Amino acid sequence: LRIGRSIDAREHLAVLKERLASGDLKDAPASKDEPDRKPLDASLINILTARSLLGSNDFEEAATLVAAMVGFDMTTRQFSSDAAASAATEAYLMLGAILEEKLNDKEAASRVLDRLIRDQKQDVQAWLARSSWYRQHGNLDAAEADINEAIALEPDNVNGIFAGFELAL
Repeated sequence: LRIGRSIDAREHLAVLKERLASGDLKDAPASKDEPDRKPLDASLINILTARSLLGSNDFEEAATLVAAMVGFDMTTRQFSSDAAASAATEAYLMLGAILEEKLNDKEAASRVLDRLIRDQKQDVQAWLARSSWYRQHGNLDAAEADINEAIALEPDNVNGIFAGFELAL
């Protein structure tokens, strides 16, 4: 993915997903050399696959993949259940960005970001992402409220502090 070979990456990710599902592949715990490395799981593989689809301009397919992760129906552009999804914040953010920027559906993108907050209300990055979206759309009061929520969760979070300063400017 880093070198722009999206189709090749997708093929390798499909093999990884298959081997992970069959039990052939066991992920080793993070080493001291890679303390921030995420463990390999189907969710991470799906996120990487969606990125590879975006890299080859397969926006609908990428959206469909991450939509399934968060319980969003791409046909009706609604969530298929009231149950909270256990998907990573990145899946919601990717879906929201695709809906708005590539599929021109700002309302559906807004629903996805609102659902992100509902499902991941303890995630500072979720609050900051929605704050950024509000700011980009001129709703500065809502942006400020979301920044305040993020800072309340993690008062020392550098991204939250920076977002507050940036909004104040």
